[in-house]
Amino acid sequence: MTEEKTQIADGVASVLNAELDTIKNAVDVKVMPTKIWCEKSMDGVMHIKIQHDGCNEFDFIQIQYNCIYTDNAHQRALAADILKLLGD
Repeated sequence: MTEEKTQIADGVASVLNAELDTIKNAVDVKVMPTKIWCEKSMDGVMHIKIQHDGCNEFDFIQIQYNCIYTDNAHQRALAADILKLLGD
């Protein structure tokens, strides 16, 4: 039983050493600048867009519009709060 525990401990130690070697050889990565903005389409939908440097823009969030349930002030306030949370 003791011999099995020793073998398991040796196996775990070798795996951890391999992972530590990988961590020591890690390379710094350049963080690309990101643009965040909001647009409103003709149908009233607010599009919060993100674009990373060198990439195409994409809709990250859409705030839908329905004149029965949504007003423009609510959409603008919600979009402003989301942009603030995202760091804009």
